[in-house]
Amino acid sequence: MSRTVDLIAEGNLTAGYLDQAPPIDISLYARANIGDGSLNGTLSFAVSLLDANQNAIKTYQTADVTLAHGRWIGGGCSFYGYGPGARYLSYSHSAALVPTDNEPIRIYFPSISVTGIEAGVHLAIEAEPPELVTNPSGASQLSGWSITTGSFTIDPANGLYCLGSAGTTAFATGSSDWNVMTQSIDLSSTYTAAQLDSQPTISVSDWICAMPSCVCQYELIVSLLNAAGTVMQTFDSGVITLPANTSDAPSFIYVPGDLDNYGSGLQTITITRRALSETNGTSALLAGASVVIYLNPVEVQETDMRDEAATEVGLRISDTQVEPYKWVTATKSEFVGKSAKPPTWGSGWAITGGGPNLIVVTAAHNVYDSESGSGNGWATKGTVAPGQSGATQPFGCLSVSASNMQISFDYLAIDQASVMAEQSSDYGAFCAGYIKQPRLGFTPAIPTLSAPGLGVIIGYPGNLNTSASQRAMFSEQVTLVSSGTALGVPTIFGAGASGSPICRSSDTSTAIGIFVNAGRWPWSTPQATALSDSVIADLTAWLTPLGEDDEVTDFRFVVQTANESFAGTDAGISVTICEIQYRPLSSYWVGLPRDRNSQNERGRWDGYDLTAALLQDLPGLLVSDLLNSHFTIGMINNDEIGYFAPWKLASVIFFINRRRFTLREANVWLSPSGAYTSTFTLS
Repeated sequence: MSRTVDLIAEGNLTAGYLDQAPPIDISLYARANIGDGSLNGTLSFAVSLLDANQNAIKTYQTADVTLAHGRWIGGGCSFYGYGPGARYLSYSHSAALVPTDNEPIRIYFPSISVTGIEAGVHLAIEAEPPELVTNPSGASQLSGWSITTGSFTIDPANGLYCLGSAGTTAFATGSSDWNVMTQSIDLSSTYTAAQLDSQPTISVSDWICAMPSCVCQYELIVSLLNAAGTVMQTFDSGVITLPANTSDAPSFIYVPGDLDNYGSGLQTITITRRALSETNGTSALLAGASVVIYLNPVEVQETDMRDEAATEVGLRISDTQVEPYKWVTATKSEFVGKSAKPPTWGSGWAITGGGPNLIVVTAAHNVYDSESGSGNGWATKGTVAPGQSGATQPFGCLSVSASNMQISFDYLAIDQASVMAEQSSDYGAFCAGYIKQPRLGFTPAIPTLSAPGLGVIIGYPGNLNTSASQRAMFSEQVTLVSSGTALGVPTIFGAGASGSPICRSSDTSTAIGIFVNAGRWPWSTPQATALSDSVIADLTAWLTPLGEDDEVTDFRFVVQTANESFAGTDAGISVTICEIQYRPLSSYWVGLPRDRNSQNERGRWDGYDLTAALLQDLPGLLVSDLLNSHFTIGMINNDEIGYFAPWKLASVIFFINRRRFTLREANVWLSPSGAYTSTFTLS
């Protein structure tokens, strides 16, 4: 199977944005149904970045990967630093079923399933720091490098397979002994002493490759020196041995490192690359050497919006490429409801929390829209465009799959997925993935309002735009009124502003609320979800994707009863996890006290916290222990209780460590003796 994607036409990206070489991720999942040993399943995967003429700029290709029976495995790659010119993405995969030697085939209808093929182009809200290495891959022959031992030649073609370099060239070792190249980087003409004395993080890396039939060794050494030539700190990868490449294409290995806390006085960086081939007549390849400095953020005087023209009602923001406006995002959510439903336009705001991943905080009803229809209100796709101004998207537009969206557990279990709930937990997020700039976006904080205070709302209100596609950004000064989990926000902002950040007027880099409601009944004033310890804990958890090796420390889930006639039940229900049954679930129910007697009624969302019981039964439980295992939801069939009519299960959503883990839209009628069984997956 193969496909070519036009990144401009299908990805809503511009040529100018692609020429910045934003990172591009490609992933897929595969599983084999091959029985107990009579067959082997294999999969190979290839992906290429293509220019306007569909010539390859970069290519990644795997060897055959062995698939385990019945278990989903993931794979993929990331391209970055590939230079200008990318316009298309082409990918293909092939699978094979091979009989095991001398083993009779013992399974009917063996198969290999491939799913979840996704490609994501990263956001680039901040400009990348300059590359300090001259001629990192040999595009200018040996210029910029001093060869101290051995020799190097230029391989003109195999750099195509290096995922983190521009061009197709690579350095190739020319001697059977150690080959050593060095470069000295003078920082005095690029950075001030004050910038360097703040000890910004210095990231270093290289890509190395052993050609077929070649066993090679490699070492990367980067040293920081002061004006006197004294070494302040050194990164040394140690000697890395690469076995001979078994793939049909060269496979480059990434060697990264960081230097920080090195003291003041830095002036020069030296980079040394050492490589040898242990096999005569073959070469080790080197490409994409990199040294970049991530300057610490400059402390800027916060703008007091009370002294600016932004106090005007509904001021349109003309320059959205400066802080904090470039952190505000236009969002679009696409739904599949019971009938055709147009996209929902909303707003959001970016945070990284100082880590490598970025999320766009938004309203929960931009992730699940209860008005889309019972059981059919989950967004299937989202897009986020930071700093959008009209039709211009200066930092690109990122597509986010349903599996990369998060939603508050309390929005379902407590608020009943309603934007008109008394206790507002209306918040979710689009998880945009890895981004190189760690200091980016708003700082979330708890509002401290003992009395009405001045604030600012920034977003994309549809009522102030002439059309949904215009997407102009507006701000307005408002008087905030604290009310428990909510903030009163008397604003003229209407539909389309859901998810907008609410900031203090004197500190517009700090968000204290999420705008969620434009003043519909029962409120007379529009409302925002106020940030709290719990909300910030969720946002912090969402910044890091759930990993298979993570230990389970929090396990909750929500069961949705269908919203149709006779769908509810008075019977108890149970859940079976890892072959352990927990019944009745009412013992683990969480919600408002007044709703305790309304469990499993028509249209209800019922939340359950199984953390204590599950971890007592399964101490040290890992996410990997749950993946691909089964769970079962059923009614309790007890003759002493009496006869109960069927119950319709709409959906079940599991949350692990505050993250949405598995969503299953069941939409099945269950008899008193019936049950619904499915599999845990990262979805």
